[in-house]
Parts: sequence; structure tokens; C-alpha cells
Amino acid sequence: MMRIFGYVHKFVSKKKLPDLSSEDLRKGSHLLCRIIQRAHLYPEYRALRKGNCVESSSSIISLSPFIDDVGLIRVGGRLRHSTLSFDRVQDSPAFSVTGIDCCGPFYYKPDRRTRMPTKCYISIFICFATKAVWLELVKDFTTAGFLSALKRFVATRGIPRCIWSDNATNFVGARNELEDLRRLFMSEKHRDAVLNHCINNGFNWKFIPPRSPHFGGLWEAAVKMAEKHLYRSLGSSLFGFDELRTLVCQIQALMEFPEPDVTNLNFNRLWKRWSEEYLTLLQQRAKWRTPQPSIQVNDIVCIKDENLPPLKWPLARVIDVIA
Repeated sequence: MMRIFGYVHKFVSKKKLPDLSSEDLRKGSHLLCRIIQRAHLYPEYRALRKGNCVESSSSIISLSPFIDDVGLIRVGGRLRHSTLSFDRVQDSPAFSVTGIDCCGPFYYKPDRRTRMPTKCYISIFICFATKAVWLELVKDFTTAGFLSALKRFVATRGIPRCIWSDNATNFVGARNELEDLRRLFMSEKHRDAVLNHCINNGFNWKFIPPRSPHFGGLWEAAVKMAEKHLYRSLGSSLFGFDELRTLVCQIQALMEFPEPDVTNLNFNRLWKRWSEEYLTLLQQRAKWRTPQPSIQVNDIVCIKDENLPPLKWPLARVIDVIA
């Protein structure tokens, strides 16, 4: 059938070359799909061509359909606009695409009894595809300490393809305990050192948009869970650094699902069924099926400030929209 419509495309396009090319087959397939869609989904096709939404009674309204550049009705759905959707549905090793965040401070007992308890932090690495978690205890939150934690993670889990993290401005207005993190991430010297390390080791470091911590929901959930287990385990006790590091490793084991027996599992079949059967179910929308008015360029908005009452939040004009 594809070859037949490949020749039909050649005829319509008035191509005189006798042999079929891969381009002819591809465009012939597009032609076949357009004919089928117009035969079975003509009301939807007509509405979409006019720039309107499909009728609420349509069988495909939950898929948020749209027409692409070649005139085919495509599925929009939730995955079309979901954050980092490509990275989270590709067949790749764990931690190929990783999110990183920090929690703390926590305190450990120094070797010398006369010294005061010392601050430390936890770097949390989370895999975008599997949600696997890796915890690294950081003795002091300096550039060197942060890079050491990153090197330990890479040495253990392998070199990632990309690491995502909060933008530095997301720490502005955060609780006082995170002041050290804000100061570190706002430092130009620190950012240059981290980016140079990433370039030298062959992976990218990306930041979510400023003042949008909801983009990092994946690692925010891991931070909340790690802090919950740590505070419950520590109570009012003061551990030594090695004891605290052991506790962090035990909490990491609690946060991960137990590894199932995969001796006789056919991974290719499992991946094919997951990507073709389960993933397609995520396309459907249970609500918000029709476009609603959204923020536009030049709109006047209020900027929420955690340190100010609502009546004193500053006004701003929208200069760009990140879809």
C-alpha cells in the first residue's frame, strides 16, 4: 500500500524519475493518512483547518488534536506540553537525564569535642526516567565540596547526558537556612566552575526558568521525602560525620523501590508494550480540553514575593512567554 501511494504521490507531483525514493514513500504515506482522516474525521479536520476547536461531542477531543505542517491531524494531549517529556520517555540508562537539588542544613559532631556542631548538606540526584534517587552528603557547601559530590555521583552512576537544577533566583526569598545555597549559586565563580567541569566531562547543565520552582517538582518531592526521613531518624541526636553519612545511605535505600527479579524478563517486549500501550493512555485529557485565555505578552501581572504581603507585591509587564 505504501508503494502504491508512493507512485500516486509521484504522479500528483509530476515527478518523471522511474524509481521510488524514501521521500516518495514518506509523502505517499502522508497522502494515505490524509485521505483516511478526511474520510473518518472530516468535521474535526474542517474545524481544525479553520483554527477552531473540535466539537465537545467529538471522540478525539480528549486528545487535543491539531493539524501539523503536512496537513495531518496529530495528537496533542498532555505529553505535547509536558515538561521534559522527551527525556522521560526515551530508552536510556538510569540517570542519563538527572535533576539535582540540595536540602539542609544538618549538623554533625566534629572530631574535637570543644568545637561547635558543624553544618553539612545533602545533594539529591534524581533520574527523570526511573525516579531513582542518589544522595550525597556534602561536608561544606563550597564550590569544591559541591564538585566533589558531583564527581562521586558520576564515578558511581556514570556520566549523565544532561543535569537540570533550580535557577539561582529560586533561592531568593527562601527560608533562612538556605541562605548558604543561595549565596553559592548566585556566585559567578561557582557557576563558571560547574559549567567548565560539565563541558570537560561531556554533559550539559541546564537551569529551569527563574522564579518557577514548580518546574522542579520531581526533585522537590525527593527533597521533602529525604528531609522527612532524616528528621525522624535524627531527632535531637548529634551524629558524627561518618554516622550521618551511613544514615544518608540507609535513607537512600528506603527511598528506592526494591529491585525485582528480572532474570527472565524480556526487556525489549516490556519496553515496546510500555511505550505503545501505556504511554498513549497519558495523551488523553480528563479536563481542560478546550483552550482557555492565558498570559500574553504585554499583560500586567503581580509578582509573588514570599517576603512581602500580597498588597505590596510588585507589578510587572510580560515580555516573553515560555510554553
